[in-house]
Amino acid sequence: MKKKALTKDFFMSIKKTYNRFISICLIVMLGTAFFAGVKAAEPDMQESADIFFDDSKLMDIRVLSTLGLTEDDVTAISAIEGVESAIPVYTYDVLTEKDEKQHVIKLMSETTDINKITVTEGRMPQESGECLADWLLEQNYGYKIGDKITISSGDDKAIEDIVNTQTYTITGFGKSSYYLDLTRDSSTIGNGSMSGFLIIPEDNFTFEAFTEIDVLVDGAIALDCYSDAYEDAVDKVTQKIKDIAGDRCEIRYAEVVREAQDAIAEAEKWERQQKQLEEKHGIKRGDVIQIIQTSYASGDGKIITKKVKARIKALYPHVVQLQLPNGITRSPTYWELERLKAGGGTDGQEIAGRK
Repeated sequence: MKKKALTKDFFMSIKKTYNRFISICLIVMLGTAFFAGVKAAEPDMQESADIFFDDSKLMDIRVLSTLGLTEDDVTAISAIEGVESAIPVYTYDVLTEKDEKQHVIKLMSETTDINKITVTEGRMPQESGECLADWLLEQNYGYKIGDKITISSGDDKAIEDIVNTQTYTITGFGKSSYYLDLTRDSSTIGNGSMSGFLIIPEDNFTFEAFTEIDVLVDGAIALDCYSDAYEDAVDKVTQKIKDIAGDRCEIRYAEVVREAQDAIAEAEKWERQQKQLEEKHGIKRGDVIQIIQTSYASGDGKIITKKVKARIKALYPHVVQLQLPNGITRSPTYWELERLKAGGGTDGQEIAGRK
C-alpha cells in the first residue's frame, strides 16, 4: 500500500513540475553525450597524431651534449641494438629583426630521413642562402616568399662560427612535427621566447660538431606512440644510450682538451718563432716604417710619389708582412727590406727607413 502511494506521489510530482523534469532529463542527456564524445575523441585524436608522427618520421629519442656530438658518436649510437637510424642535426638560436622588433629564430639543418617538414607553400631550400620558414612567421609577422631574413648572434659566439651565410631568402613555408600547437620553444637569448624556425641547408652551418642526434627506434613506428608498449621499446634503447654516454663524453672531452692544447702549442711555437726572427733581423712586430708609394699619372706618364706609413704585422722565415694604411698587405723579403731601408726600391715602392 505504501509503495503504491509513493509511486503515485512520484508521478504526481512529475506532472506538477513537468517542465522542470524535461529540463533535467535534457541536461543529463547532454552531459552524457558530451562525456561520451570526449571519451571517443581521445583515441581518435591519439591515432591521428600517431599517423602524423609516423608519416613525418618524428624522432623517438633526442641525444644532446654540451660538448657537441661527432660522427663517432653517431656510429656508436647506430650500433646499439634496437636503433633503426641515428641522424646528426645542427640547431642554433639566433636573432633577427622585423619592423624594428627583435625576434628569436631557431636555425635547423634540413633532414630528409627524419623529422620531415610539411611544406604548406613554396618549396624547400635547394641552394646556400635559401631557407624554408615556419608558417607562423608568415601568419604572425607578415613574411612572404622572396623576403630576406638577416640573422645575428644572440650570445658571445660570432655569427661566422655558427653559419657561413648571414642573409637567407625565404623559398617557402612549412610545419614541423616538432610543434603540434602554436607555441614554440623557450630560448636563452632575446626575450626568451622563440618566434619560429628556419630550415637551412646543412652546409651553411660551420660547427665542428653536431648539436644533437635524433634517433628512430626499430619497430616503434608500428606501435601506438601513446601506448605502454611504445614507451617500453623507447625506454630500453634510451637506457642503452645512457650506458655508453659516460665513455662517449670522456672521449669527446679528451678531444676538446687535445684540440685546445694543440692550439696553445701552435700559438706558443708561433710566438717563439716570431721572437727568434725579431732578434735575428733586428725588427719587431708593431714597428712603423715609412713607405714611398709610386704611381704613374694618366696622360703625361709622370711618376707620382706619396709617403705612407706601414706597420710590421708578422715575420716569416723568408719574408716580412707589412700592413699598409689602406688595409693591403705586402710581403717583401728581408733582403728587399734592408735594401728599402737603405733607399733602394722594388715593385715601384721604397722604404725610407724606420720611424
